[in-house]
Amino acid sequence: MDWARMLAFVTGSVDQELLVRAEYLAAENRILKAQLKGRLRLSDARPAAAWLSPASERKRTTTWSAFIRMHLALLAGTDFFTAEVLTFRGLVTYYVLFFIHFESRRVDIAGITVHPDEPWMKQIARNVNMEGCGALQDCRYLLHDRDSKYTQSFRAIIASSRCEPLVLPARV
Repeated sequence: MDWARMLAFVTGSVDQELLVRAEYLAAENRILKAQLKGRLRLSDARPAAAWLSPASERKRTTTWSAFIRMHLALLAGTDFFTAEVLTFRGLVTYYVLFFIHFESRRVDIAGITVHPDEPWMKQIARNVNMEGCGALQDCRYLLHDRDSKYTQSFRAIIASSRCEPLVLPARV
């Protein structure tokens, strides 16, 4: 069998599979619509625990900005930035890890490295947790992004000192 025939066969079977799925979904929609009496009505009734509360209740609770203002003294954040350095070996990328205390806006440079691997990150976590002089000594929460450099062992060391590491949602 030549390639053109094989490609036609494969694409034809994929198209057939998609048609079968579309027919199934259309039949499922017909069955669900038949079970509904009239239009689907939305209400402010209390939703299930995993859902967002109704807007009327959300207005009475603390807003995100108010929550941040109330807990500003307990919040810190961490992130990386890079610096390109021209060396005798050529252009080298250095990773700079910093921590920021949100209330005072104090920034602490925790370390600079060419290879931010797990042992380096664990040592940084121990350094910022040091009693009396660590960057996180007065913080209860450490916000960080989903970078893979923030390993499970890094977060465990941070958590061992009363500071809860919080992973930010994607694209924040």
